[in-house]
Amino acid sequence: MSITNKIPAQVRDDVTEWLGTLRNVMGVQISPLSRFFNLIKGKENKMNDFKMFLAIGDAIADNIDFENADDKYLNDTIKMLEEEKSNVVKYEKQFIQESQRATAFYDKHLNNLKTIRSKRTCVQEKNKSVKPKEFTFPIGTKVKKITGDYTFSGIVIGTFTKLSGLQRYAVEDDRGVIHIYTAKNLALRKD
Repeated sequence: MSITNKIPAQVRDDVTEWLGTLRNVMGVQISPLSRFFNLIKGKENKMNDFKMFLAIGDAIADNIDFENADDKYLNDTIKMLEEEKSNVVKYEKQFIQESQRATAFYDKHLNNLKTIRSKRTCVQEKNKSVKPKEFTFPIGTKVKKITGDYTFSGIVIGTFTKLSGLQRYAVEDDRGVIHIYTAKNLALRKD
């Protein structure tokens, strides 16, 4: 369902314009939500409905892919929402109902974003604590290929780990040819 379908016709033109601007700044390092709130503030009186202001903010925020946003973008948006929440709640405090709506709106999005950030932090900490697996055949080890029809002897001249975690070995044979194999294809040469 399109975002604009959730919004009454009388404000749809404005929303389409805001969405266009939002799309234009998506690649900029300033949070598009920040731009969105700056744009919408000037037209809030024209809309004359604070609930609609929050509903549009809701729809747009829900359609930004924060799961795949980079860390800076995520942190900037959280900071901006916290500042906006403070400002809007202060501004609307004379209207208790609007203030409650504003608080609920910001809390919802802040909770979602902080959950994403928290998951990332856990994964990053976990990755830091995982020690890389030691190589079966360190550089300089004499090995022989033991699988397949073509066998040879050589020395390990390089080691690397693929993104999948699979370890590979660069082995230079007695003729100077370099081969790449996994540990299961190799065995220690006893000479």
